[in-house]
Amino acid sequence: MIDNIIIFILVMICIVAVGIVVIQPLFPLFHRMELDRICNNYVDRMLINSSAENIGLTISDISDLKTELVSRGFTVSSVNVSANANYGNDINLSAEVTREYKQLQGDLTYVTKTVTMHYSNSTKGLGI
Repeated sequence: MIDNIIIFILVMICIVAVGIVVIQPLFPLFHRMELDRICNNYVDRMLINSSAENIGLTISDISDLKTELVSRGFTVSSVNVSANANYGNDINLSAEVTREYKQLQGDLTYVTKTVTMHYSNSTKGLGI
């Protein structure tokens, strides 16, 4: 009876360890998807809040974007937005952020790695 419990505990420890090793390298992918989602919302905001004379983000919108990225754990290096594009012209949003991750090494120690992510999106201004 005791031997079954010991074997069960060892098997559970192995399953948890394998789960950590498999899931942890996917964190940068999950955070990249989060960056894309946040920035795509601001591209949509650029289009929704546009008029025939003014397409783009306000200074407060850009500040909100930076604040939201920082609140999600990103370090914002730069955010570039087209300045008041006219109807039919390209509107651009680009951002460069970094994020630190702790990654488990083979000797069961964690190492901090920094990943730089770039976002860039360009679309036509609607001028509605």
